[in-house]
Amino acid sequence: MSTVHEQLILLISEDLTFCTSISSHMVRIGLKVILSHEQNHALDIFEKLHPCIVLTDLKSPRIDGLKILEAIKIKSSIPVLITATAKEIMNFIEPIQFHGGDYILKPIQSNLLCRRLVSLLSPSFTINDKNIASMIGSIHSVHDTIKLFELAYSICMEISRAQFGLLHFYNKETRILAAVQPTDRSATMHSVLTGNDEWAIPSWVFFNKQSIEVRLGKASPEMEADLYRCKAASALSLPFGDGGDFFGVLTVFWNENDNKVDDIIVGKLKTVLFQTSVAYNNLVKVAIVNQKLDELILVSSYSEKLMGLVDKYDIIKSLFETTFLYFPIDIIGFLVVQKRSHEFLYWSRSEIEEKKNSRKSVKKQSTVTIRQLLLIFT
Repeated sequence: MSTVHEQLILLISEDLTFCTSISSHMVRIGLKVILSHEQNHALDIFEKLHPCIVLTDLKSPRIDGLKILEAIKIKSSIPVLITATAKEIMNFIEPIQFHGGDYILKPIQSNLLCRRLVSLLSPSFTINDKNIASMIGSIHSVHDTIKLFELAYSICMEISRAQFGLLHFYNKETRILAAVQPTDRSATMHSVLTGNDEWAIPSWVFFNKQSIEVRLGKASPEMEADLYRCKAASALSLPFGDGGDFFGVLTVFWNENDNKVDDIIVGKLKTVLFQTSVAYNNLVKVAIVNQKLDELILVSSYSEKLMGLVDKYDIIKSLFETTFLYFPIDIIGFLVVQKRSHEFLYWSRSEIEEKKNSRKSVKKQSTVTIRQLLLIFT
């Protein structure tokens, strides 16, 4: 039995002529086709019938191909192909790739489209949607950034079955594309690239915001770096992020000469990387919220301690005690500026050697846990 026999394709378009022409050709090669001419109806069909491939228009009055792509990729890793003219697709290539989709340019030749669909339906490996859903669930259950990227790397290596891989994360503060070192990566493992080529590929991909495939030393699309020293037979490098914000690059390498980068594998990798980006964004938002909560707790705690305090030294002392409680500091000082004289107060966790200044008189005041030094500037 053919691998495409009775496989279900969901075709979403308001162009009835296009639907008739394409669907009839699909049926002739053994595919089952279900048509939808409206976005919500199409998503309902997807939920109920679980098609193998979704083919949708990019934009029409009742269809938003990007929203369909995003909604499907949240729940499944099936291939989603978006059809559009070269002019229409220009500003949408990056978001389509971000969400793990692909596109086909119009006008479409039916025989070429069907060849593409047949290649997508070939059983290239055994990781199915259920496995992918489980992997995505594990990604969103991680609460540490480093562990998140280590897990994403391991999942991508399992999906790609590559012999070697690199996951780079862009540090916005240092503006450096740094490699994430997974705990399961052998310390004795040598790079498949010599010189700086290992970083040349992901750097090009990240700063050009475009995926790249390297095969036998030739890159597609072409890039300026010298790749003839690449010992791997083929490589694939994908940028990843959430929306228009890029976070890093995944690069995987294969040693087999007959390896061809499979569209299904690429789709699953993009799905995992997109979900990793969403999880990372969520971690950042949680960290910001926790910081704000800590600040509110600090203010609230200090406000409670201020109740009933009148003496200025007690007020400043309360500030220092509260600060010590929430921040890992050893010493803190405060200058009280007055009309006739100034006072400098400091508290420390341990004893401090004090040196007298001939121009200043020194007065000490101590408690059991906090030391206070008063300098009167005359």
